[in-house]
Amino acid sequence: MFAGVFIWRVYDVGLLIFTVMHGFNGLRYVVNDYAHNLIINRGLNIAILVTALGLIIIGGLAILNTIPVSTMQLLQQSAAIH
Repeated sequence: MFAGVFIWRVYDVGLLIFTVMHGFNGLRYVVNDYAHNLIINRGLNIAILVTALGLIIIGGLAILNTIPVSTMQLLQQSAAIH
């Protein structure tokens, strides 16, 4: 992976993390306002946490593991030369 591409991918993962945290924190506020039963409130908060972490992990892996088309073309051209 080229350095320039990697820097932007790390930036995209950072944006993903902050976006997911922002959205799920708002969802947590809604749950805390409306779920007055302690067991239901804790269960929903745990579900929110697990879902947010899963989304960050899967999204981060998807961003970091994709290969740009231009890189594939460069690899194919260099393989054709040899």
